[in-house]
Amino acid sequence: GRLRWMAVMAAVLVGLDAMTWLVSGLACSWTRRSRSFPTIVAIADPQLTDKTSYSFASLTLVLPILEFVCDAYIARVGFMIRRLSPETILFLGDLVDGGYRSNEEDFDRGLKRLERILYPPEKASVLHAVGNHDIGIGHSFCAACAERFEGRIARFPLNSAFLFDNYTVVTIDAPS
Repeated sequence: GRLRWMAVMAAVLVGLDAMTWLVSGLACSWTRRSRSFPTIVAIADPQLTDKTSYSFASLTLVLPILEFVCDAYIARVGFMIRRLSPETILFLGDLVDGGYRSNEEDFDRGLKRLERILYPPEKASVLHAVGNHDIGIGHSFCAACAERFEGRIARFPLNSAFLFDNYTVVTIDAPS
């Protein structure tokens, strides 16, 4: 009865949302641009949901459902990235929700999820600015997490500048 009706309505809403997004994404005019200038795509705060995101996420089926919904949403970004085929992708921090609260195994799992979902074009340069969910901030700042981010993700100092044609991209470690 009522539970079935709610499930059907939820499926209809999710389907309509996905269809609306797909139609508008395919019709988007900025994917048909001139190649006169380099294309830089900036992605802010993907914050992949993980077991640190919500206190109730430890419940048996809750975390897989939350991760599925989050991954489906982020996959939309990946779809548009591949359509644009940018020269550079700039992540503006907060890759995973609980980056500074994650152990190495959970952190690696989150990064692999993000890469699997987005799988950016191989020719694109990928740059990362650090965010508060990556290394903490204030009393939650984690120096080991900052080192982990700099060494395994950013692969350059967290405060850096990069020159692309006539553009300079500056990354700043604001959290620490």
